[in-house]
Amino acid sequence: MGDKSIFSLPLQRAVGILLSDSHQLTHHVSGDFIGVKIDSRLIQAGDVFIAIKGKQVDGHDFINEAISQGAVAIVVSEDFDGCKGEHKVPLINVPCPQHAFGKLANLWRTELFKGKVIALTGSNGKTTIKNMLKSVLQIRYKTGSTEGNYNNELGLPITIFDLPLNCDYWILEMGARHIGDIDYLCRIALPDITFVSNIGHAHIGEFGGRKKQLQAKSEIFSYGEVSLLDRDSPHDELFSLGCQHKKLDNIITIARKGIRNNEEDINVKWDFVEGESIFYTAYGHFRLQLNCLGEHNTHNAAWVVALADYCGLNKEEIIAGLSRVQPQDGRLQMIPCKDFTIVDDSYNASPESVEALLKIKHSSDRVIMVWGDMAELGDKQAMQEYHQCVAEKFIHYRIDWVITYGDYAYQTCLHGQSISEYTQFKHTENFFEIKVLIQKIIEQWQRENFDENASIYVYLKASNKMGFAQLTELLIEQ
Repeated sequence: MGDKSIFSLPLQRAVGILLSDSHQLTHHVSGDFIGVKIDSRLIQAGDVFIAIKGKQVDGHDFINEAISQGAVAIVVSEDFDGCKGEHKVPLINVPCPQHAFGKLANLWRTELFKGKVIALTGSNGKTTIKNMLKSVLQIRYKTGSTEGNYNNELGLPITIFDLPLNCDYWILEMGARHIGDIDYLCRIALPDITFVSNIGHAHIGEFGGRKKQLQAKSEIFSYGEVSLLDRDSPHDELFSLGCQHKKLDNIITIARKGIRNNEEDINVKWDFVEGESIFYTAYGHFRLQLNCLGEHNTHNAAWVVALADYCGLNKEEIIAGLSRVQPQDGRLQMIPCKDFTIVDDSYNASPESVEALLKIKHSSDRVIMVWGDMAELGDKQAMQEYHQCVAEKFIHYRIDWVITYGDYAYQTCLHGQSISEYTQFKHTENFFEIKVLIQKIIEQWQRENFDENASIYVYLKASNKMGFAQLTELLIEQ
């Protein structure tokens, strides 16, 4: 949150934007507003309150509270007719308060923010890339970014009104579940720099298939002066088509070293060798060990190196920024316990992110995988097939034990039990049962006097809805 006291816009200007869709106004409008809120509890004197009707709460029920806290205007739906004459501030009727919120966020961004907007979308890695990029850019520039999951049609405007306006850069995540979502968010934020981190299976069921998912993500390339492309991506040609309106020298490219025959047009090449991340740039190459595990995080960092280079940072600044980034809770987070180390990667799950987790396993490690349901991958048949295929990945990477939890994870267990000769599978019904089983497995290994150089890890992987954060807390308790 920045100091908004010096930033305001004429209320009449905002009303003019909204009245392009509606001509209903209950009071004469004058003065300025200093922000826009959709939560009446957060209203400060001088804010506009948007009354949005959600699944659980209707903002129209909190109009009086918003006014008592200093709201200077209330935006309501066009069918709202409650107590208009009793209010001492303007009530502005609009067809869709949610869209009004987006319009005012766009006004705020275009009229008051003078820095650059970096927008990213993708199936996986958005938050990690955002955190890396913010850490690096902050070495030289004042930088603000999306917090938490505020990356949708409500979260993005909230972010715009919350971020300091005196920043050099805003880094905005953009989430999507349907065609048109990214376009809507871009029309609000008007990004200067855009890119897609990757395309996986996340939310593919809601999109209605791969083709629609790609179409939705590609919408981001219609915006901005500069876009970044991954030349190794199987969708590079499609994304390049989306960038046709941009000049050739306004395309920044990354690729893994040695994958492509022609690397002359690559701005940043990257590699991952024995746990170290290596980056090759126009000013030479450098290497470091990231605190975020896995080669997929080196790929994430390659985007950051390319962008930081474009923004004028030098090698030393980039290394310093990347070196201080720590993994967030539930994203390949290492948690030492008495007899084992938890690798908590339970914030979300998709076939791609499962493989990224498995790739960090060393051959000498003893690993217990606690596996829960993935989500939003399609209909029931598709979900069952995805979960069955994951069993084959666990066997391929020679995971010692797989403990499953959840209805679809049960399919993983059944398929694994039917084909595995090495990996053991066991289904469980609750977190306490999981903890007890882990203790029994480790006690058995200790009685067997397994290789003293081997490390014991408990991997936690599931979609966030499975509530594995509670399991992590239970396992930490001694």
